[in-house]
Amino acid sequence: MKILHLIPTLEVGGAERMLCLLVEEQVQLGHDVTVITLQPGGTLAPRIRRSGANLTELKIRGAKRIHDLPSQLWDARRLLRARDVDIVHTWMYHAAVLGEVFAQRGKTVVSIHHEDPIDHGVSRVTRLFARLTGILARRALGVTYVSENAKRRHQQIGYGSFRKDFVIPPGVSSDQFRIPTTAERNSARLRLKLPLDDYTFALLSRFHPDKDPLTLLHAMGLAVKEIPTLRLLLIGRDMTGENPDLARMIATYGLSSAVRLIGEVNAPEDELAAADAICLSSRTESFGLALVEGMLCGLTPIATDVGAVREIVGDTGVVVPASDPYALASALVETARRITSSDGRAARRIQAMRFSTQSVTDAYQDVYSQAN
Repeated sequence: MKILHLIPTLEVGGAERMLCLLVEEQVQLGHDVTVITLQPGGTLAPRIRRSGANLTELKIRGAKRIHDLPSQLWDARRLLRARDVDIVHTWMYHAAVLGEVFAQRGKTVVSIHHEDPIDHGVSRVTRLFARLTGILARRALGVTYVSENAKRRHQQIGYGSFRKDFVIPPGVSSDQFRIPTTAERNSARLRLKLPLDDYTFALLSRFHPDKDPLTLLHAMGLAVKEIPTLRLLLIGRDMTGENPDLARMIATYGLSSAVRLIGEVNAPEDELAAADAICLSSRTESFGLALVEGMLCGLTPIATDVGAVREIVGDTGVVVPASDPYALASALVETARRITSSDGRAARRIQAMRFSTQSVTDAYQDVYSQAN
């Protein structure tokens, strides 16, 4: 099967990581896979190239010269309308609109990776593309959502009444994310200059208002007043000392000695090896992929009640209301005081194993099969 994936960018994000895993599996299965991006570059671009898939980088997003745009759109149309293409799989609203305009009818699969298309934190442009996607995707083979909640929110603005809808949670490689040995944990802590016995939380996220790092830092500031030895790892894009907004938040809550700024990394499992718990403080979330990755490493999940968090966490962690630093602080303290056993780490991994790469690949293949 010849499959084209169309995605805005290959910077690190939940949808982009899911695309990489799916492409790697599809190549292994013998499919002819091409990834097309709307802008060049991106941290994950080398990973796509290493997978054996073809990578075509357009310059539609962020085009520096407006007169270059028509030729880029023409190239997109030529690629998407190729006669030998079996499936055009589009990721997120902007790519979905382009795919539905240019691809052949009945060959597209649209993957939605937003929880709420009309949330007040979503830009006007993105809201417009969300509504356009709902109109144009009527001819698609199917529209996929990462959670039942995301599906329900989109149905409220007209999605789902005229086509087949599917809920396909993101998948994570259980080989990449695993419970570290004691030696690996100690080595990671020494590398990050963390005391071996201090309870350590990790946030695996880019710096963005939707991820609400302010609430987590506020909660952490409250928690260290009760347990001064608590530590927090901030892992992800713009989680660095060069981010003035983040530096100001850390200083406001007196956390300069408690927080380690890791920034964006290609192998987050190496940093997660140093942690005891994985946090998610988002005010909105399509799924909660970072929780799954942390739980596969045996970490205790502490998360806000957004996206598919309750389904992911089950009874293996703590779920609190979004945007409530006091409830989150209580959860941090409660978790840090609880003794974690090897059985507890194994249980969290088993809970997270439901979101395996293989199950996701099989689910998408079932959707693709409708083209034949």
